[in-house]
Amino acid sequence: MTFSVSPTQPMVSEVFLYVRRILKQPNPQDISDATLADYLNRFMVYDVPARIQPFEYKTTYTLELTPGVDQYNAPITYLPGGAVVPTYNSYLTPAYIDGYQIVMQQSHDQWMKLFPNRVFNQYQQNGTASAGPYTIPLYEPPVIQGHRDQNIQPAGNTINPGGAQEGLLTSSVYVTAIDVNGNLNVAQDDPTSATNGNLIQYDPLNPSNPPSIVGTVNYQTGAITVTFLYVIPTTSAINTQSIPYSAGRPQAVLFYDNTFTFRPVPSQPFLFQIDAYYNPAAFLSTTNAIPYRWMTEYLARGTARKILQDYGDVEQMNLYEPFFREQENFVLRKTYRQNSNTRVATIYQGQTSFTPGAYNGI
Repeated sequence: MTFSVSPTQPMVSEVFLYVRRILKQPNPQDISDATLADYLNRFMVYDVPARIQPFEYKTTYTLELTPGVDQYNAPITYLPGGAVVPTYNSYLTPAYIDGYQIVMQQSHDQWMKLFPNRVFNQYQQNGTASAGPYTIPLYEPPVIQGHRDQNIQPAGNTINPGGAQEGLLTSSVYVTAIDVNGNLNVAQDDPTSATNGNLIQYDPLNPSNPPSIVGTVNYQTGAITVTFLYVIPTTSAINTQSIPYSAGRPQAVLFYDNTFTFRPVPSQPFLFQIDAYYNPAAFLSTTNAIPYRWMTEYLARGTARKILQDYGDVEQMNLYEPFFREQENFVLRKTYRQNSNTRVATIYQGQTSFTPGAYNGI
């Protein structure tokens, strides 16, 4: 896993220079620039996000919500070479919709107690001794749509076996029936837009095959058209399962599985905002500026530390460990000072000592 670093970049060249001094290997013949770049990459991608979150990494993540869509993947950054990292390390309360504070939840268990997905299991009709097509109306639209997360499927295990990799699908609309072979046919939704989705079905006789597109669903009107892979006899019932909702302005958000889920489901475009900490590797794929050069010695000592660990030079690593810790404290010193300027809010000051809207002329 690497991103683009070059010895010609001022910050990178300084890191390489310091690493060579620490390792006492001043020449590229002793340890190549490519090896140093690999260790610097790994320290930046894996270690730095877990070790520190400086004040300079703090920012605001903004997302415009789409009407009828309740789930949104948190942003990720694609690094050169195919590596994928989260754009942000963590998200901080409070969260806001159009400037109004909303509840943020990170426990899926608690969320389901507050906003359970009540599935409407509905008999539609019997089969017609054919695979279809069947035109079926959902009686309580609109309904929640399925969602693809950011977990990557193996190549070829998608609806388009030769195409791009896709996230794992969690469906919310199902059409089921028992076919003439006695097998359960399940058509499940795979959203293609904010209002429409395909219905896909895995072959019950060959479940390892990629799914086939067998119909469509309109999440707003509840209109479904489906043609099963196998004949549905007249004695078999066709059922639908869906989750109706009433749209409105979101009052709560769940952050779980790197996905934001909103309740109520947005009724119109809303502006969602929340504080977040950047993943430092993400800066190298954006135009955002980051003061990396004041972290130069810290990055160098962290890179050298990983090399000494891998080479098994424990004595040398232990010798330089206090200096690495010192540089880490220096990097965080500004954050400590910044945080010390903010007093803890109490009922007497900080959170109620101003008039809401006063600065807007209200």
